[in-house]
Amino acid sequence: MLLAGALIMLLGSGPALLAVGLTAELHGSRWVAGSAVAFTAGTLLAPWAVALAERRLPTAVTWPAWGAGMLLGWIVAPSDVAGLLAAQVLAGLCVAAFEGGMDAHVAARAEGRLMGSLAASESVRALGGAVAVAALPPLVGTEGIATFSAAASAALLAAALVGMAVHRVPRLAARPPGTALALATAAAGSTTGHHLPARPTAGLIFDWRHVRMEPYGPPLPQPPDDWARMLKDARPHRGRSLRHWAAVALLLVAVGAAMFHVGQRSAPASPAGAQPVLPVPDPYGQQAPTTVVPLTAPPATAAAPRPRVLRLSTDNIGTEAHPNRVYLTPGQVDAAQAGKGRRPEFVVRPGEALRVRVANQDRYIHSFTFAKARVNLDIFEGTVGSATFKAPTAPGTYQFYCRYRKVGMSGTLVVRGPPAGGG
Repeated sequence: MLLAGALIMLLGSGPALLAVGLTAELHGSRWVAGSAVAFTAGTLLAPWAVALAERRLPTAVTWPAWGAGMLLGWIVAPSDVAGLLAAQVLAGLCVAAFEGGMDAHVAARAEGRLMGSLAASESVRALGGAVAVAALPPLVGTEGIATFSAAASAALLAAALVGMAVHRVPRLAARPPGTALALATAAAGSTTGHHLPARPTAGLIFDWRHVRMEPYGPPLPQPPDDWARMLKDARPHRGRSLRHWAAVALLLVAVGAAMFHVGQRSAPASPAGAQPVLPVPDPYGQQAPTTVVPLTAPPATAAAPRPRVLRLSTDNIGTEAHPNRVYLTPGQVDAAQAGKGRRPEFVVRPGEALRVRVANQDRYIHSFTFAKARVNLDIFEGTVGSATFKAPTAPGTYQFYCRYRKVGMSGTLVVRGPPAGGG
């Protein structure tokens, strides 16, 4: 049972646990807050989904079905933002339903070892999720998340169908016959004078707590083993009021709006004075990056000077087990020099127009982050990116770095000399 829970988390929980990074890469960091709110909304729906499914289906069916639900939405999430939000709602519902159902199943069979059993249940789920988070990025990647989700959800749905076929039992065979219980209870009522009401719609269900004990009368029949569950099922269930649902919906909308606003404000800002971007072919034959090109010529008589190009590349000069990811500069810092601790350094003039071009030769995302000029350029693995900005006007030494690998992956921009013309 614990092994099955770990396997379901391994196959199904990866995209949901990596939702922050996947959302940022697929649709931009401004949608991270929205995906988190969608996941939270899904978790709030989990209790009703569990009550609906697990009262009628065995765990051999519901567990793989919850695992498939964690993945189904991610088949369409890469193509559209609405698909991403739907995937997060479904993933939140299924993750919470699976974890709650598994804990309830383990607790019902704990036999005096409740805390230890629940701890083991949580541990195997955490182990399965950790393996999924570690294995999914290098083995599948962002571009293959839809294919992986389709294949894994199909396998889990097939397992649910197999469980349905194996555990399909007639409903009448699952409950004890009620005829003998009804006759014995009727005889006891005629002897003691206490007739217990029955619910015709729910079967012969009696509340044994209110039966008087007669010291000289015949003994009452023993209640069935599942009497407590039968009594609970026979009671009317009160649904939550419309006012309660409206308050929950308003709270979700308010939290979502606040988080979306924060995400919009904290998204990487474009360099000061940047214009709308157009794709420009790269002269070095790489993937065409985007660069800042003014759509309309500025009303100036003299042509603006062409920006000076600063060339960088990112690479792992270590091993996968012991990585050492660095910036390299053609003709200045090679792999051997970087291995000795040397970092790229560019000497520029105050206010000089600059264009940085970064070729990512590593297997992971990197960035060129220069806080002084508010430049935050992300470069995905195997691609080339560029950004245009102006050097600071105050002389000094300024650092740029990769925001994903701040330790050891950096360089400097030394500003000195006379100001650039027009800067």
